[in-house]
Amino acid sequence: MQPQLNLTATLNVVAYALFIYDYVLTFADEMERFWSRPRRSWAFLLFIAIRYITLLSRVPAFAVNFLPSSFGPYSSVCHSLLLADQLAIGIVQIMCSIVMTLRVYAMYGENRRILFLLLSFIGIGLGVGLVCNHAVSFLCTGGDAHG
Repeated sequence: MQPQLNLTATLNVVAYALFIYDYVLTFADEMERFWSRPRRSWAFLLFIAIRYITLLSRVPAFAVNFLPSSFGPYSSVCHSLLLADQLAIGIVQIMCSIVMTLRVYAMYGENRRILFLLLSFIGIGLGVGLVCNHAVSFLCTGGDAHG
């Protein structure tokens, strides 16, 4: 009997390979433009954090594709890996929001009203995300929000 091809895992491997390929292609530019400069700034730190947290955060999601079938999709290992993946995605989204907010704030001549508006949107987005996360947890635990 031939093993069945898992289409999802295969497409994930292709996506991860392209993701790593992009990092390899741009690494020389990163070394030239960021690492060779003597002065470090907040922009540099945000760039590096976003770039490498994104790279490292893909490891748990990649690992889920290759768990032995004995673990199953509802195992604690699978749940932990997916939780780590979701946490990393949230962190990267927050950092990207900070970068985009700083860019728009600078484009509008450091107008404080624009900054307040943008920070309000970030706050609303975080609030909606937390409410949705709590609602999903509540539904997935059968009404026991703490379990």
